[in-house]
Amino acid sequence: MNKEIKKLLESDKNEQIEQGLKLINQKGTIKEIPLLINLLINTSDKNLELKLIELFSNIKISDTNKLIIEAFEKEKKTQALLQICWQSRLNFSPYLSFFVDIFTIANFEEALEAFTLIEVLLTDYKYTDELKKESVLKLKESLSKKDEQNQMLTIELIKIFEN
Repeated sequence: MNKEIKKLLESDKNEQIEQGLKLINQKGTIKEIPLLINLLINTSDKNLELKLIELFSNIKISDTNKLIIEAFEKEKKTQALLQICWQSRLNFSPYLSFFVDIFTIANFEEALEAFTLIEVLLTDYKYTDELKKESVLKLKESLSKKDEQNQMLTIELIKIFEN
């Protein structure tokens, strides 16, 4: 890990953090990804969060997707992490079932991000009928636990799976 980048990202001054983000764009490696995820999860600065989401959206380093999926276990910033997943150029196709699980328990804003991601995955990748049926079953089972707004979103996602 680049010590200069690490020092800048761990600063409590936004100017230094932004300088660190610029350095990552120039010479970052996968070793800095956990630092970026940690920064995203722990920041309360919406402007910084948006810059991090934009940075993640442009990352092409393989295995970054695995590190992002692991970040969901911290159960913070789910919406931002979902946004990264559907905006990035990384392949999250092996995690369709994982995102369906998130959708079934998410609040509306998170569910909307998961919906978008799942829709992109279903459009861009082929899945077995069995996996699609399992996903539809999970979605139908979650319907009774959702408010009206989430129920409508769930019904739309079921239609996408069934088409």
